[in-house]
Amino acid sequence: MDTTVDAILIEGARKTYAQTLWAFADDLPAAVEQADLALQPNVLWRDASEQHDSYAVLSSLYKNAGYDERVAFVLAEIERLDAEIGDRLPSSEHDHDGDGQPDH
Repeated sequence: MDTTVDAILIEGARKTYAQTLWAFADDLPAAVEQADLALQPNVLWRDASEQHDSYAVLSSLYKNAGYDERVAFVLAEIERLDAEIGDRLPSSEHDHDGDGQPDH
């Protein structure tokens, strides 16, 4: 696998492309396809914070598409990342898992 900066940043771009297809092109099937590619096990992210925030977007996309198993997988990954990076996450009022409490 290519580990250059371009290869690493492409995965964040896949998430952005998925989000764009969903929000602006109203093409949810294509957005889900791009989201699936962003979740492949060989994906490299710039850092865990970028991955965490990207997964929150992907979770919302999957929820909107009705893919409950994918939502559960992504939320579990968000929880894992929360535990891994903890206080290094920027402080905000994000509620990624929909439980009514800020996640970081």
